[in-house]
Amino acid sequence: LAAIPILVRGDRAPSPPREARLRGGALAFARTTPHFFGAAVLFGLLETGGGSMLVSWGLALQVSETEALTLAAAFAAGGLLFQPLFAYAAERMAPERLMTVAALVCLAGATAALSASALSFPLLMALLFFWGGPTAGLYIAALVAVGRRLEGPALAAANAALVSGYGLGALTGPLAMGVGLQQLGPNGLPLSVMVAALLYLPILARAAARP
Repeated sequence: LAAIPILVRGDRAPSPPREARLRGGALAFARTTPHFFGAAVLFGLLETGGGSMLVSWGLALQVSETEALTLAAAFAAGGLLFQPLFAYAAERMAPERLMTVAALVCLAGATAALSASALSFPLLMALLFFWGGPTAGLYIAALVAVGRRLEGPALAAANAALVSGYGLGALTGPLAMGVGLQQLGPNGLPLSVMVAALLYLPILARAAARP
């Protein structure tokens, strides 16, 4: 809610002459670069949904409460420890390529999680660590890209759009994963992530195909 005034009036912020501007503010950024906005949405969905629902997912797999908490911690640790690696990569490769790698790993992790009940607990921890790791790459790549391309009020409007995208994902992620768990059992959580990733990848592919 706090971002609504920025989204609507972001293009009205005063700016000195010669600064890069973004006509239409944050909403224009979301419309013209949906792959960056979508990266923020998917990151918010994964980070917040994973953080809040992985314990319930672990319990649905019939592990102990302590083990379920450990799985959630492994996912969060992956997201934290991979951030420097993705920040380094974001400075040296096209953001669309980095976001493609991150989104594909998210999809692969969700696919592997469908077989979670057949995995030993150490393997399940490793899966969640490497599944959670690349999620930060989505947001980092988008931030680096807008920082390179925009400045001044345009950059502020773009950042507002990314924050709003993250908020949208954070709002819908736990809800989608919770409904999935309730209706489909343990497979509901990874299936909800798979749907989100499959919706995002075509948007990213169209952006990468642009000259």
